[in-house]
Amino acid sequence: MYLYLKNKNYYSIKKLLIVALSFMLGACSSSVEPLEPKALLTQSKLVELPNAQVIVTFPEPNPSSREYVNNRGTFKAYKGHGQLLIQNHSAKSADIYINNQLLNIKQLLGANTVYQYSLAKLTHNGVNTFKVANIQPAGASLTLRFAFPTLNKASHQQANFSEVDALIERDIKAGFPGAVLAVVKSGELIKLTAYGDAKQYQQNDLMLLRPEPMQTDTLFDLASNTKIFATNFALMKLVSEGLLNINKPVQLYLPEYQGDGREQRRVKDLLTHSAGYPPVFDFHRKDSSNGDVFYSQNSHTTKKLLLTSVPLSEKSLGQHVYSDIDYMILGVLVE
Repeated sequence: MYLYLKNKNYYSIKKLLIVALSFMLGACSSSVEPLEPKALLTQSKLVELPNAQVIVTFPEPNPSSREYVNNRGTFKAYKGHGQLLIQNHSAKSADIYINNQLLNIKQLLGANTVYQYSLAKLTHNGVNTFKVANIQPAGASLTLRFAFPTLNKASHQQANFSEVDALIERDIKAGFPGAVLAVVKSGELIKLTAYGDAKQYQQNDLMLLRPEPMQTDTLFDLASNTKIFATNFALMKLVSEGLLNINKPVQLYLPEYQGDGREQRRVKDLLTHSAGYPPVFDFHRKDSSNGDVFYSQNSHTTKKLLLTSVPLSEKSLGQHVYSDIDYMILGVLVE
């Protein structure tokens, strides 16, 4: 199974989703003995700790009114994988449970100390639970940091992907530049394959004599996916909080948005790509057809140009024309 999106222009790969078939949920692991700390990492207050999928401090500074949700949570892991860092601030002891199994911490905890635990014997595929209780002495605190799930490369091929390979190659022969396919099962990377080219054209739209082949570590610009996963989610939150009405004029929220008919544009017009803006506007290029007046390498300048200067067409008001400008303005509105 694979998924990718064709770019509006074949010369530039702008959108691709690397599909991971992951987190196939399995049964919970069997009962195991509690764990001892694997390693004492540091006793420095200034240590820089790695990022983590879940970082939570107990007791919570602003606990929920529901008492029984204040001392627990969830994290994701693969069966037989998982790392926990206990960043102790001032506690001497605490009861920490992973999937209802108590970690056996026999010695007293040191203040301003970080401990590392392997959770390999306690985790199962998917969502796992944790709980913290009985932190001593009263008023003491500690922070749990659950590491992101990591992948192991499978030692052997576990499935036949020939039909998928043929399907992608067929689309590449039909004109699609390239793709990367990743398949993950139960924490193991069972397929990682690159297809076609990563770059076929130069910046001036002339074809390269030697296209750059796709690599499995090629970085992709997710581009317009951010419209859905960032801007739209933020707008939905504002609507749910009663702070935004999409049927109101944009000018109500951005007073400087005026002139040349901008007063007529509603938030909904931007959301539906029907405000009358062109598809793209190259602020970053001095040699664009728009001229030097629209060249900008400064966020404040770009926002000002967006709200007051980018030309729009009265003729296309109400017509659906996919435009990055619509969502750039919505991004300013969210701010």
